[in-house]
Amino acid sequence: MRSTFIAFILLCTGCFQTENSNSQDAAFAPDSGTPEFQAASAVIAQACFNCHDYHTKTEEQLIAAGLVVAGDAEASEIYGRLQGSTGSITPKDMPDNASIGAADVEKIKTWINSIP
Repeated sequence: MRSTFIAFILLCTGCFQTENSNSQDAAFAPDSGTPEFQAASAVIAQACFNCHDYHTKTEEQLIAAGLVVAGDAEASEIYGRLQGSTGSITPKDMPDNASIGAADVEKIKTWINSIP
């Protein structure tokens, strides 16, 4: 009985996730959208999916959530977190316990700056 209860608790804790996600959901990397968004979404899906659900958001949803400031990468939280302690938005480096290449960071910057 005790092991059944523990298994139930473990099963349920995965069901109540709100921000985090354990799977690479293809919803963030649609075939539509600008080439800049497609390139950035591929990077975000790869680098962020372990801790955040950004890969499930559209460009408009990321803007509405305040994570992206259209046309201004320097003011965008996502870009700031990738810049880490050298960025003006936040001192927190992302992704945690990993690194992201300069070319991938540039894809995020190019996408954000291309949003009208």
